[in-house]
Amino acid sequence: MLTQETFLALRVLEDDHEMGAEEKVCVAEQALGSAPNLGLLYLRYGTNLQESGRGEEALAAYRRGLSCPEDAQTRARLLVRRALIDTNKYEKRACLEEAASSKADLVAAATAYLFLRDTPPPVQ
Repeated sequence: MLTQETFLALRVLEDDHEMGAEEKVCVAEQALGSAPNLGLLYLRYGTNLQESGRGEEALAAYRRGLSCPEDAQTRARLLVRRALIDTNKYEKRACLEEAASSKADLVAAATAYLFLRDTPPPVQ
């Protein structure tokens, strides 16, 4: 169940355009303390880590978010965000393929499809 505190934190992470990425990282970390299994929080956390130049931590956040029991739309968005910064060609491709085949988030699916179209498959 989503608490009011978690809901408000998600609103800040999503809608507050005056707050900086580092501040939003702190908000997300605090919210994750009370809702550690909410994939949407990991999506926002990773996005703000990435904007703060903390790519490895963002990748870890996206991976953690993918392990949460979450709706298919959030999963598709996490897969695309992860694929965009993952340096492992095979994992990147697997994430893009799963996101492209998902019908839960059409923007994520289209984004994944475009990246797949422009990225040759890794040579095994």
